[in-house]
Amino acid sequence: MEHGERHAAEGFLEFAAPRLVPDPSGVIMERHRPYPSPHPYHHHASIEINFLHDCAMEYSFSGQTVRLEPGHPTMFWGAAPHKVIRVEGDGRIVNFYVSLAQFFRWSLPLDFIDALLSGAVVTNARAARIDQLLFDRWADDCASDDPKLRALMVEELANRVRRMALEDWSLLRGGASGPNALAGKGRSMLHVETMLRFISDNFTAPITVTDVAEHAGLSPRYAMTLFKRVMGVPIKEHLNQVRVTHACALLAGTDRKILTVAMDSGYRSLSCFYEAFGAHHPVTPAEYRRRVRQPRAALAMAH
Repeated sequence: MEHGERHAAEGFLEFAAPRLVPDPSGVIMERHRPYPSPHPYHHHASIEINFLHDCAMEYSFSGQTVRLEPGHPTMFWGAAPHKVIRVEGDGRIVNFYVSLAQFFRWSLPLDFIDALLSGAVVTNARAARIDQLLFDRWADDCASDDPKLRALMVEELANRVRRMALEDWSLLRGGASGPNALAGKGRSMLHVETMLRFISDNFTAPITVTDVAEHAGLSPRYAMTLFKRVMGVPIKEHLNQVRVTHACALLAGTDRKILTVAMDSGYRSLSCFYEAFGAHHPVTPAEYRRRVRQPRAALAMAH
């Protein structure tokens, strides 16, 4: 657990939770019985989606209490310091953590995005019985070893959020207030979104941090500072995460040579690719391919 700084404005201890920040195309899932947290407030650079079964729960957002009811999907931007302070009933919670990069790719209405990124806690106003089945199934899918099943789960979760954004959603906690606060946050998030989209569209080309910053109309120094503050990782690290994730898909799903995979993932040389891949995986690309394909081969032989 990494301890951060004291939340000066409110006087609360808080710490960053990097384990709750998934890679750009993945989702982190937790399923457990909720309980009041004995730890300080925590924050994470990811969107949190919660669903409660047979219990209610209260969060504190730097001292402001928000009550979550069972059966209502609830979302918020995890950069706001928060902790569980009360649980009613003996139930369970399913938590999904979605990267900001992936969240932007879901093409949600602007008012919905603005509410979340301004610090609001958003919930589906009407409970739907099918959500109980869906969130349990998605939790099972997310825990699966099948990458295709996990990818399908992410798309289904995205569609559920899209439906939520189009239906009767409401705020359990408002976001930043005042034109200056909203305008400042809006400009910052617009810059970050522009950088994320540029990386998503161009990561297979040999782009640099300077290219990303210039596309957003920012100096490299300011772009790096802003991106790190919002996303929790530097631009270069995020770019490598996207490239390595793409390379893993190519290694698992194609027979392309390692050099071709490296070039098709945006790396100029094998040495750069091996260095980046080694920072994210404890095995070489060739060994990764072998390990991923081994269970599939065994399953095919069994049939």
